[in-house]
This record gives sequence, structure tokens and C-alpha cells, in this order.
Amino acid sequence: MTDFLLLFRFRPEGPPSPAQLAKWTKWVAGLAKKGHLKNPGQPVEFSGAVLSGRDVVEGALEEDGTVVGGFMIITAKDLKQATKLVAPCPILDDDGMVEVRPLGVM
Repeated sequence: MTDFLLLFRFRPEGPPSPAQLAKWTKWVAGLAKKGHLKNPGQPVEFSGAVLSGRDVVEGALEEDGTVVGGFMIITAKDLKQATKLVAPCPILDDDGMVEVRPLGVM
């Protein structure tokens, strides 16, 4: 099994609704029940800084109006299975994105 980092990107539009939170809870519980949830992660604040070379820019890195809003680590046998596990993620229903990246070994 390989560990995969999930980065959740979306356009910040206020806090999630109770219905959205219920979908997330159900999806994460399903991953845990099937043994694929390694670390539930947590939300990421929109403040911070981006360093590039010697430049420091206050705030979160935005691409196409989206920001990273959280992360999670799952386990899967390969990238194909990981993307299948992520396909029902509720963020995809709200025009969000999930970047699925295998974690390297040190």
C-alpha cells in the first residue's frame, strides 16, 4: 500500500453548510471503515505566506481563484485506486478540486 496526500482546493465562499458537512462526515467515515484513512488531516487557514526565492508574499497561494483549504492522507494500492476513492469526495460537487499525490519514502 502507498500513502497519498490529498490537497483540497476550492473557492472560499464562507463556511460549509450542515448538508455539506454531513456529506464530508459520511465520505471520511467510509474511507476509515474500509481501512484507507491514514490521517484525517485538518482544514488550512487562508492566512500565511508564500516564499519564492528571496521574496515573501503574505497570504495563501491562489490559482484560478482557488486556495488549498485542507489536506488528508489515505492509503491505496496505487494511484488508480486512490483516485477511485477520492471520486465521491463532496468538494467535487461544489466545483472544488482534489490533488492526489503519492508520498515518497525517506
